[in-house]
Amino acid sequence: MLLIRNSFKRLHYPVDVIAQCVRWYLAYSLSLRNIEEMMAERGVCR
Repeated sequence: MLLIRNSFKRLHYPVDVIAQCVRWYLAYSLSLRNIEEMMAERGVCR
C-alpha cells in the first residue's frame, strides 16, 4: 500500500477516492464523464 500511496503523492485527490473511481470505471464500464458526475453528486469534485 505504501508504494501505491507514493505513486499518488502529488495528485489532487486522496488515494481512496482515486481507487474508488478506478474500481467503478472497471467494474461497471462507466465513462469518465459518468464518474465525474457521480463524484460531483457526492461533493468530492467540482
